[in-house]
Amino acid sequence: MISVIVFSKNRPFQLQQYLISLFKFVDQEAQVFVIFKADAAYSVQYEQLINEFSNVSFISQTTDDLLPIIEDTLQHIGNQFMMFGVDDVLFYRSIPTSDIIQYLELYADTVVGCSLRLNPYIQFCHSAGNVRMCVPRLTDLTEQVSYFRLGEGSFDWDYPYELSATIYPTKSMISLIQSLKWQNKKFNTPNFIEEAMAMSYLHYKYNKPVNSNMLCMRKPCCSIITINRVQDEFQNPIFESGPSDEELAVLFDRKVNYDYEAYANKSWDSVHIGDFLTSVHSG
Repeated sequence: MISVIVFSKNRPFQLQQYLISLFKFVDQEAQVFVIFKADAAYSVQYEQLINEFSNVSFISQTTDDLLPIIEDTLQHIGNQFMMFGVDDVLFYRSIPTSDIIQYLELYADTVVGCSLRLNPYIQFCHSAGNVRMCVPRLTDLTEQVSYFRLGEGSFDWDYPYELSATIYPTKSMISLIQSLKWQNKKFNTPNFIEEAMAMSYLHYKYNKPVNSNMLCMRKPCCSIITINRVQDEFQNPIFESGPSDEELAVLFDRKVNYDYEAYANKSWDSVHIGDFLTSVHSG
């Protein structure tokens, strides 16, 4: 069993799809916490999600500082391994968490975590202007899991601490989050948290030899569907091809879902994608 902390702001449709796909494709039970922020226009749909997912703990972000909320939530995690998540991630292929946990335990001294978003097809970094990345040599462990050496890749392939879809030992994340307190500033969005986590890795990388490995997937199992932006502090590139916020609200009310099979049948070459593929409405 793993624990998951998901961040969501003004994206009820995407959060619903995240939770549906997570529970559909994780191969064991998951303890899930959602830290959310909802403006008035989205509050009713978030209330519907709270009622729909009674097995999920919803935590409203009522302050401008996420760090204490994350710290407190981490103290309620009852599992050795956990994953952070963001609401625009979609899972569409089975996630072998049992195998992943087995290898994280076996190689605890040398493996940082397991990235669910990386696989051999990931060649370009959309958030860096779609630059072609250096992909490290991958060594297969099972039919579904590989590993690679940190420091041999670039961009997404040398970015071990992130908040979208990587499984970590819970203890290591508690230590990392607690270390951010000494920066003496407020982290009002997950973007600031991830930026600080990335800086922690760079400090380690340039002051010590990098001798750690990461696990990753052999086939794509999730993507970040980057069709809207809900904060202004980080102007991350988004794809303009998706529906508007108003159209997403209508899809939520109509109970439209993403088409998992359509996503699984494509070999995506970037972690972030803009394709918005839905199944036939059945509600």
